[in-house]
Amino acid sequence: MRSTRIAQSLAMVGALAMLVLSLTANAASAEPNCGVQEPGASPAAENLVNQACTKIGVDYSWGGGHGAQPGETFGLCDPANGAPNDCHVKGFDCSGFSRWAYAAATGNDLLTNGTAANQYRILGNGPDIPFDQVKAGDLLYYGSSAGAIHHVAIALGGGYIVEALESGTKIHVSTSYAGHSDLFAAKRPLP
Repeated sequence: MRSTRIAQSLAMVGALAMLVLSLTANAASAEPNCGVQEPGASPAAENLVNQACTKIGVDYSWGGGHGAQPGETFGLCDPANGAPNDCHVKGFDCSGFSRWAYAAATGNDLLTNGTAANQYRILGNGPDIPFDQVKAGDLLYYGSSAGAIHHVAIALGGGYIVEALESGTKIHVSTSYAGHSDLFAAKRPLP
């Protein structure tokens, strides 16, 4: 009887140890909280990241964020682009989100009311930032060429981004290559 209790206790200890290891592994692989993930960005760029992080959990909305002034708006119902109901969803698409974050951080609507490709062209005066030199606050553009850019995200540093990805999701933190195989360019809109 005593050996049975000892065996049961050892089995419970083993099960608890496995649970703790599992939880620790899951926590280690989870995305970090939104914020600057490594030093080196300018105070202005850190402010842009901090502004962007205030929108974690806001709905993605195809065409959202493209009103006369930067901010959340209802999007467009566009089934061809995977957004059949977004005219009923208030939030941001990727370029509306980056536009709002830049304007909130600087007071300047430099990125205007356009697509990710338009924003890349607006910032085109300066050179692209090499990917190994990306810092928090830089904008990452995705597409097969400058004319085919379809997505923009805000770098947090350390390989992480904050993004408004697609209909049915919310603004969130992810790794810069997660779900994106076509990172095209990085721009630094702030010194």
